Amino acid sequence: MGTITKQDLESVIKDTFSELYKISIEKSNSRLIFPKYRTEKTRISEQELRFLFIEKLKPILEKNDCYYSIETPTEDIYKFSEGKKPQKPKRLPKDTNTEETMGYQSAAFDLVIHCNNIDKNEERVAIIEFKTKGNMHEYAKDICKLGNKNEGGESTLRYFIIVVNKIAYSKKEKKDTKQSLKERFSFENKQIDFEEFKEDAEINVICYSLEEGKGNGNGKIVDIVPDKPDNTKLNLHSITF
Repeated sequence: MGTITKQDLESVIKDTFSELYKISIEKSNSRLIFPKYRTEKTRISEQELRFLFIEKLKPILEKNDCYYSIETPTEDIYKFSEGKKPQKPKRLPKDTNTEETMGYQSAAFDLVIHCNNIDKNEERVAIIEFKTKGNMHEYAKDICKLGNKNEGGESTLRYFIIVVNKIAYSKKEKKDTKQSLKERFSFENKQIDFEEFKEDAEINVICYSLEEGKGNGNGKIVDIVPDKPDNTKLNLHSITF
């Protein structure tokens, strides 16, 4: 068996973004299309993003004799709410005393890539979460899972892949989409316990806007990771091709 490199994954991400853009302007040979709401507005969801990513990933998996799993259960246990009320994400090792685990349960990753031995956690080559929308709490949950060093090994690659339709200004929120997304990774996000996560593994964050850069025949990568010092307690790395 081979393995999947960072270069391999980022090539797949670029190809996925490029194909998404072609689909959005109806110039793609893919059999995947974006459905429309009854208002005729196009719906772009995490499902299209994930399915297209897997389609682009498969040749590399076959070449290296690797595998993938979807909605993959976590190793550790997590608590994201108290009853029906969202709370700051918390996590505990899977072997924690049962008296301390009330309200905790396994979570799941959108996609995990396995090489060498698909049954071993340390052979999780990459862990990936996809987003096309979501509030601060949803982002906090993914950061809590992705950055957990118990999920995978030292060399496991961790990606948070985000696609938005466009960077639009909201009169109601008095900010644009880019500013709003940045706040999900900054101290403005009160849903994250930065002190608890400061020793976490590095998370590669990449955001793609379908509308931005359209005049150049493609979408555009948008940097949404806050500048330091806001980012000092989260180990986030912005990917810009």
